[in-house]
Amino acid sequence: MLRRGSIEEGFIIRIHHATRLVGICLLILAPAAARGEEPPAGRLSAPTDDAQRLGSEAVFKRLEEFEATKDHAKAIAFLDQVLPTITDSATRWRLEQTRQIYLEWDSRYELALENARRLLAIESITSADHEWLLRSEAFNLVNSQQFDEYLAAWSRRFENAVDHPATRLKLLSERAQYYLGRPDAKRSIAAWREYRHATETLSDQWVDGTFLLAKELARAGELQSAIALWQELLTYYRASGMRGTANVLLSIADAQRAAGMLVDAERTIAEFEVAFATEPMLPQEAKIIRGRFFALREAMRRGK
Repeated sequence: MLRRGSIEEGFIIRIHHATRLVGICLLILAPAAARGEEPPAGRLSAPTDDAQRLGSEAVFKRLEEFEATKDHAKAIAFLDQVLPTITDSATRWRLEQTRQIYLEWDSRYELALENARRLLAIESITSADHEWLLRSEAFNLVNSQQFDEYLAAWSRRFENAVDHPATRLKLLSERAQYYLGRPDAKRSIAAWREYRHATETLSDQWVDGTFLLAKELARAGELQSAIALWQELLTYYRASGMRGTANVLLSIADAQRAAGMLVDAERTIAEFEVAFATEPMLPQEAKIIRGRFFALREAMRRGK
């Protein structure tokens, strides 16, 4: 299951859950026309009067209340009650997407998987909606512990994207993300290497791939290889003035400690303390990094 709350896992969160957060706000607040979407042909009729329009506005106003209280279960129950009464195709689709998101937020992964596949079977959905639902299917396969089935579905998607390199890069990223932290570290390392190799050097994707490949190498005990990658990333950060130096230094120091390079680790920690004191970062990010630093210091004190 995907984890939340760490800087490293933030990469994953922004690919799925963060986009879900933005997505649900758009679905609740913005009409389809404002998003430049056309109602899929052949589904349901368009609204015909002000009564329908006002009814739809009331539905989305109620959803805003559920979003404010984070009561996902009640939002799902409300949508289950309301959806059969909606005759406007654009509104109905927005509500279907919203329900899919709420199922995931409520950790009903098997139901969300079933629902995503139901929506995928609708022939009139747009290509963008189709891709959105394929990503949702993948997310719910992984989180319902059906990883082998996810890999089989991923292979089909990758093969179908043979003429679309940008799509293939996104798929390599997706697979690597879902391998992150899984017991089979060797396969995770292979997936991250393949993704990093496919990225443009020094791009944002390359930065993510480098950091997380190093993280998986360290997890597998390949500490020197991990340190070398983090140092490569550190050199780029310093040359470009990018934020993230403190986090990389802390990762290097922890790997040096694990490798028994205690003098090097102390030197890196001194560099980290300077970077942490001067580098701008969000309060939650600073809190996480500070916690990691205290854990590292405690491990060094105990000689672990």
